[in-house]
Amino acid sequence: MSRDHLLGRKEYCLFISPSMFSLLNQLIWREISIPLLFSMLTLTALLLLGRLIPLLEPLLGSGISLGEFGKLVILIVPTLLLVIVPVSCMMGVLLAFMRLARDGEMLALFACGVGPRQMVMPVGVICLVAWGISLVTSTTWLPESKARSKVFIAEVMQKALARGIPEQVFLTPVKGLTIYCNKTSHGGRRLKGVYIKDSRRKELSYQILARRGDIVADPKGRQVVLKLKDGTLTRVGDDFTRIDLLGFDSYILRLDLDLHEPGRGRGEMGLGELLKEARAPGNSNSRTWRYLTEFHKRLAIPVGTFVLGMLAAPLGIFFGRAGLSGGVALGLGTFLAYYLLIIFGGNLAESGVVPASGLWFSNLLFGILAIWLWRLLSRKGPILG
Repeated sequence: MSRDHLLGRKEYCLFISPSMFSLLNQLIWREISIPLLFSMLTLTALLLLGRLIPLLEPLLGSGISLGEFGKLVILIVPTLLLVIVPVSCMMGVLLAFMRLARDGEMLALFACGVGPRQMVMPVGVICLVAWGISLVTSTTWLPESKARSKVFIAEVMQKALARGIPEQVFLTPVKGLTIYCNKTSHGGRRLKGVYIKDSRRKELSYQILARRGDIVADPKGRQVVLKLKDGTLTRVGDDFTRIDLLGFDSYILRLDLDLHEPGRGRGEMGLGELLKEARAPGNSNSRTWRYLTEFHKRLAIPVGTFVLGMLAAPLGIFFGRAGLSGGVALGLGTFLAYYLLIIFGGNLAESGVVPASGLWFSNLLFGILAIWLWRLLSRKGPILG
């Protein structure tokens, strides 16, 4: 590419001035926005589909309405953003700079005196916005969404139980509770040949066999009772040393699905709650490590969103000739390596092998790599050799 040809590109070859920086920022933001939004929409659709497929059969069997299904989708999306945002940010920046490098526009920018220092600011703004979204998701939307979606699914499944149980289907309306009925009548509310396994309580599990049963519920389906007749109940302790076998003529089993449990899992807690649980007196070491690991993970992944985005820009410039498929493979491979390090560090931290702060190692490693690549770009330009 000749010098005269470069000077003919009016959009690049401006004198170093504030207007040039404004045009440069707009150019980079425009190039990043399209692949970023496309990556976000594609990943959201794929991950949402993967999350909903296991729920489709029980939800459709429960007679869920279109409005309830839409509400469920809205509740699930925040749980996916913790992966979607960092991947989309990295892919958007990476593909944008790969296109600029492949089409010679990056070379034109460098020839006109625009260097990495001028490019850091617009890329940094995109990465800071992505970091902010990821941080709010991790600390606020994620725990609230997990708690509400769990309650919502339990409500839908409980209403389904109130309407009746399908015939010859192993129904698991909630984790730890499985119901099977050989024959049904009256819309699935009158049962024959009933098998139930109830292990919702870790310390004691039940297995029930009954000849007949009836489902009784209030009009709104908030309270569901299964009246069983002529059967046996087997109780097994968690250590498998205590087994009781009882016969009954009539037995009443409540099918309330604990819609508002007092206890909350780690994924449903905010940062303050996680620290409080980690520092609670009388905690075992393993319990403390688990809550501290979750606390650091909630903060480390948003920072990783910023780090991966800043790393993607020099990667895109240096590997600009790899093409679209190569860029997608490079971006997904880099994110996979980062995420595997997070998971590996989390497992080590939960077992007490390394401190919970060890989760930040992946951010440190990829941050050093990003700084090195930016410095290499400053010294050698967009073409290595």
